[in-house]
Amino acid sequence: MRSVNESQCQHWAQALVDADLVGEGGFSYFVVQEPCFGPRDPLTGELTETGEYRERWPHGMAAFGRFLKERGMKLGIYTDIGDLTCGGCVGSGSGPTGHVAIDMETFARWGADFIEVDACGGPVDEETWREYRDAINATGRPMVHSVCAEGYAEPWTWGNGVGNMWRVNGDIADGWLNIIQGLNGANAIPQLARYAGPGGWNDMDMLEIGALPSNFSWGGPGLTLAEARSHFTLWSVLKSPLLLGADASRMSAEILQIVKNKELRRIHEDPLGLQAEPLDDFYPGYHAETATARSRTASPCSAASRAPPRR
Repeated sequence: MRSVNESQCQHWAQALVDADLVGEGGFSYFVVQEPCFGPRDPLTGELTETGEYRERWPHGMAAFGRFLKERGMKLGIYTDIGDLTCGGCVGSGSGPTGHVAIDMETFARWGADFIEVDACGGPVDEETWREYRDAINATGRPMVHSVCAEGYAEPWTWGNGVGNMWRVNGDIADGWLNIIQGLNGANAIPQLARYAGPGGWNDMDMLEIGALPSNFSWGGPGLTLAEARSHFTLWSVLKSPLLLGADASRMSAEILQIVKNKELRRIHEDPLGLQAEPLDDFYPGYHAETATARSRTASPCSAASRAPPRR
C-alpha cells in the first residue's frame, strides 16, 4: 500500500475522466486509501506531509484535491480507528489518546469531501464512530462518513445516525465464490434492507470488476464477463455505494458498458432509496440472468465512488 503515490493517483483519476465515468458517468469521489502520511508533529499532534510521504506526494494532499476538483471529482481520505492503519501507517486512533478531532480538521482544511474510517487496532463499537461523526460535524465541512466496521458490532443497527454508509460484511475478493459468500452473509442479517435509505446505506464493499492494480488485488481468480455483469447489477439493486478499484485506462469496452449502464444507474439512484431483498441464498452458479431478487418498490489504493444521494 505504501507504493501509492501522486502520479499513480493522478493517472487513475484522469483515466476516469477520459472514460467518461465522471460527471454524467455518475462517479464523483476519488478515495485515496492508505496515503501513509508523515509522522505527527511532536508539539501539535498534527499529521505532517514530510519524509517518505513527501517523496510519494511531492505536492501534498490539498493540491491533489484541487487536481480532482478541476476534473469534476471530490477528494476522499482514508484513516483508521487504531493508532496504525491496516497497512501499518499512521491512524487517527480514538478516545483520549487519539487524534480524531485534529485529523478531521486537517482533512477538512485539505478539502476532503469523504472520510473512510477503517477498523484495525481500535475499539469496534458505535461510540468510536460517533466520535468521528462529531469531529467531522465540528469542522463545519460536509464530508461523507464511511463506517468500515466490516460487519462487526452490527453497524446497520446504528449506522444511520452515525455515518452515511457502513460495511455489513468482511472484505470481498476478485472471485465469484467470494462475492457470493459476501452476499449470503448480508442475506443472513434479518431485515437488513430496512436499515438503508436516503442518507445512509448498507455497504457491500468495493466492486471487483475491471483491471485491478496489482498491489490492490486480493489474489482472487478474477471474474468472467457474466460474473462482472451480475456483480454490478446486484450491487446496484442492493443500493450499495459503488466503488471502483480498477484502472479505467485498462477497462475493456465490455466492462465500461456495464459500469455505464443507464438503466442500472436509474435503479441505483432511485430517490426512494429502497434496497432489494433476496428471496433465497445465492449459489456459485447464479448470475444476473438466474438470481432472483424482490424489490421493495413497484459502487488500491484508490477508488472512485458513486454513492446514492445523501439526505
